[in-house]
Amino acid sequence: MLTNDEKANILSCDPFEGDFGDQNDRVFLDRMSVARKQGDCSFCKSPIQPGDEQRRMTARFDGELRSYRWCVSCCLGMAGLDAGDDEDQLTAQQRQGEGGE
Repeated sequence: MLTNDEKANILSCDPFEGDFGDQNDRVFLDRMSVARKQGDCSFCKSPIQPGDEQRRMTARFDGELRSYRWCVSCCLGMAGLDAGDDEDQLTAQQRQGEGGE
């Protein structure tokens, strides 16, 4: 289980930092939760099982309503809370989700 400090650090990170948006972009929901049903991580595509902690976001970007879920591993990588080089770790997780190594 993540601590409250870890959750706060994760939520303080913008998963889309560096992307260009427009003035009408809006985040409706951004929170840590426990998954109620199976789904895939929006970043690495690994499965999120019921009972797993996850970050959920619902937002309007580019005029479209979008929903995202991130697994704990990706959340920790985004927040820089795991050991090692974050960018390499996240890239490896994404490749794994795409069927690579």
